[in-house]
Amino acid sequence: HREQPREDQPEEQSDQAAAVAHAPVVRPEGPARKARRAPGGYGGVMDDSPARRRYPVAALLVAATVAGFAAQRLLPLADLEAHVRLGGLRPERVAAHFEYFRLVMPIFLHHDWLHLGLNVFALAQLGWLCEEFFGSRRLLVTYAWTGVAGLLASAFLSQVPYVVSIGASGAVLGLAGLLLG
Repeated sequence: HREQPREDQPEEQSDQAAAVAHAPVVRPEGPARKARRAPGGYGGVMDDSPARRRYPVAALLVAATVAGFAAQRLLPLADLEAHVRLGGLRPERVAAHFEYFRLVMPIFLHHDWLHLGLNVFALAQLGWLCEEFFGSRRLLVTYAWTGVAGLLASAFLSQVPYVVSIGASGAVLGLAGLLLG
């Protein structure tokens, strides 16, 4: 069975189109073959899955958070001493000694494995979403500002004297707010 060419189309072009239309589908081999199908079974392959893309800022923030926790565990100090030495937020030291690094460093320190695990899991999930939707710069700026704001709120609202604030919970919640807003 052969289609008749249209009047405005030469016969050789219709033969090429027919050959392409009946060509077998070539499936890639190796890692590219593992591409997922689109949700709902609507066909198409999701080549843009998060596992295939790179999210440099989200990955850097996760690595820095894990590195900060590893540094805490390597110091032979009690938790409170390690937190203070590595830059935990002590508001009186920021004001009196101008130790402004204490406004950012505590974001990368965590109290225990559960604290680290929950924050890193949430950061990994929300971080790549924010980086995908808003870009690397906005992710980094939002993470830093909401992290500092969360730490300051924790330090100033605490009723404990000489509090040391640490953790990325404020920054992670800031990313959730960015996605919801």
